[in-house]
Amino acid sequence: MGKKMNKKNKSHSHRQHVLQDDDGRRHGCNYHILPHLSDYLSDEEAKEDFISNLADDILSEILSLIPLDSAVKTAALSTRWSDFWGKTLTLNGSKEGMFCAVGDLVSNFDVECPFKHPRKLQYSYGSSGGLVLVASLGLKANLHLDFSKGKLDFPRDFGWHLILNTTTSHLHHSPQYSIRNLDLTSVNYLTSDAVSCVASNLGFIESLTIRKCEGLRSLRLEAASRLQNLTVIDCSRLKSLAIEAYELQTFRFRGPLCWFSLEGVESLEDVKLECREGPGFGHFKYQDYNALLLAMRDVKILTLSGWIFKEIMMPWLCNGHENFRFTKLKELWWIDSSEQNIEAAIMSFLQFSPSLQRLFITIDPSSFNAEPSRMASCCNKERKQAKLRHLKLVKLEGFADGEERIISLRERLVKGFNVEPRMVIATKGSHPRCLIRIPRHKGRGNPNNGASKKASYKFVEEIEDNAGLCSPHLHML
Repeated sequence: MGKKMNKKNKSHSHRQHVLQDDDGRRHGCNYHILPHLSDYLSDEEAKEDFISNLADDILSEILSLIPLDSAVKTAALSTRWSDFWGKTLTLNGSKEGMFCAVGDLVSNFDVECPFKHPRKLQYSYGSSGGLVLVASLGLKANLHLDFSKGKLDFPRDFGWHLILNTTTSHLHHSPQYSIRNLDLTSVNYLTSDAVSCVASNLGFIESLTIRKCEGLRSLRLEAASRLQNLTVIDCSRLKSLAIEAYELQTFRFRGPLCWFSLEGVESLEDVKLECREGPGFGHFKYQDYNALLLAMRDVKILTLSGWIFKEIMMPWLCNGHENFRFTKLKELWWIDSSEQNIEAAIMSFLQFSPSLQRLFITIDPSSFNAEPSRMASCCNKERKQAKLRHLKLVKLEGFADGEERIISLRERLVKGFNVEPRMVIATKGSHPRCLIRIPRHKGRGNPNNGASKKASYKFVEEIEDNAGLCSPHLHML
C-alpha cells in the first residue's frame, strides 16, 4: 500500500512540475518529461502508440506550445504526426482565382497555432486543370510558389515587371504571418501577372529568389525599400535584368550572362556571377557593365566565372579604372574552364584585391572558355606592385596536374606579393592535401651547397577541416 501511495505522490508531483513550467515550455524550453513515463506505465502500456490515437485538436494544441521549427522535427516521432504536419489543401479554379487562394493561405496561417490551417496549397487551374501551383509556407517566414508541376502546351517568351514592398495590401485581412522570404519557381507567361499581384501584397519582402522561369526574356524588378537579397538562377533565356533596389546587399546570378541595368544599387557585399554557359548574346561591351562593377566596389564575398574577369572586368579596369580596388573583398570563389593561363588571370585579379584572405579556384571543363588575346594585352601593362598581406588560404579543385600547378602558383605568389598562404589541393573522393615546403639545409663542406637548388615541397593529408574547406558553397549548389 505504501509503495502505491509513493508512486501516486511521485506521479502527482511530476504533473505539478509540468504545470508550473508550462509558461517556460511555451517559450521553447526543453523539459525531459517523456523519459519518466516508463516509471508509471507497464511494459504493455509503454509499447502502445498513444500519439497515433490523439485527436487533431489535441495534436494541434500540443504542437502550438513549442516553436515552429521544433514542431517540424516532431514528424519523425510518428507517421500520425508526419501526416498532420504535411496536410495540403487541394483546390481547383481559374488563373484569376489564384491570387485569392494564395492570399487566404497566407492570411489564415497563425504562427501561434500553425496546425489550425494547412500550410501547403495545391491549386489546379487552366482549361483542362493541367496547370498546377504548389504553394507552401516554410520556416523563417518563407513563401514558395512553384509552377513546375504543371506543363504548358505552348511555352512563350515573356517580359516581367515585378514590384515589391508597396505600402498597400489587398489581402482579405492583415496576415498574422509576415512573409520576408519569397521563392518563385517556374513562373511562366500565363502566371507572371498573378504572381506580381500576390507579391506586391505580401508586405515587405527582404529576400527574393527567382529560378527556372522558362521563356523569361526580360525582368524589371522594383523594390523601393527593404529588399536586401536577390537571387536569379537558371533562367536560360533571360537577356536583360533591370533592378531598382536601394537597400540591396546580396546579388546572386547563375546562367548565361545577360545585360544588367542597376538603379539605386550602390554597395553590394555578396555577389555571385556564375555564368558557366558564357554570354547570353553574341556581342557585348565591357562598358555596358559599368554600373554593376561600380556597385561591387565594397564587395566582401565574390563568386566569379573566370571568363567574366578576362573579357569584361580586366578591360574595364585597364581602361579608365586603373585606380579601382576591391578594398573590402575577403573571399573569392573563382570558376574557370581550363588550367591554361589561369595563373596569369589570378595574379592580375590579386593586383586589385589587397584585402583578400581566402581564394578558392575550381576547374570545370564544361565552362565557357574566353579568348586569350584581350586578357594578354591587359596583363602586359606595367602596374605598381600591390600589397597582399592578408592572404591566408588558397584551395585548388578539379586540377589535372594539381600538384605542379599549386607549387607554381605558390612560387608566383611569393615572388609577386611576398606572401606564403596555406596551399591546399582537393581531389574528389579523398581528403584535401596541404602543401608543405621542405627547408633547404646547407652542407658543412661547402657553404654554398644547395643554395642554387629549387625549393622542395611535399603534400600532407588534411585530417581536420580547420579552414572550412569541406563546407558547401553557393556556386557548387
